[in-house]
Amino acid sequence: MASLYLEGVSGGKQAELSGDVVAGRSEESDLVLTEGHPSRRHAQITVRDDGPWVEDLGSTNGTFVNGDRIDAPVRLAVGDRVRFDAEEFMVVDRSAPAAGAGAPDPNATVLRAPPPSLEPESGRRERAAKPAASQEQKPAAAGPDKAASGKPKPPAAAPAAAEKAPAAAEKAPAAAEK
Repeated sequence: MASLYLEGVSGGKQAELSGDVVAGRSEESDLVLTEGHPSRRHAQITVRDDGPWVEDLGSTNGTFVNGDRIDAPVRLAVGDRVRFDAEEFMVVDRSAPAAGAGAPDPNATVLRAPPPSLEPESGRRERAAKPAASQEQKPAAAGPDKAASGKPKPPAAAPAAAEKAPAAAEKAPAAAEK
């Protein structure tokens, strides 16, 4: 049979799930709760043939399974989170193989290798500093439309001509009306 336990999510506390386990702030409880404001007899976990069941015993601040407040007995499964007011526990199976000795730990953080397109930091800086081949400009000899630096000269006369054109267009209709 499975060896089920409640283990404190914040560490430290644990209780084997066998028979009836009463959780509460009372020192006589099987699982003494100290965080938040639990009731003296907050909840009870009963192990039946079909697994462990948790039941709130009329506590003021509630018993929660996977974030949902319960008001009737709820069957627990490995991986479920049970919270008595503010103190949270996880149902674990200690009879399962230890991490690295069989099945992988589903809660383990896995380090992925970077995609092959990413290179070390120095390689990225090098590429970023070089302009792309299509953006490279070769200096050309200075001509009538180029400055001595090889860059195109900005058109100087174009803005003035554009400003005069609308003014001339406005005068034309006025002259036609006369």
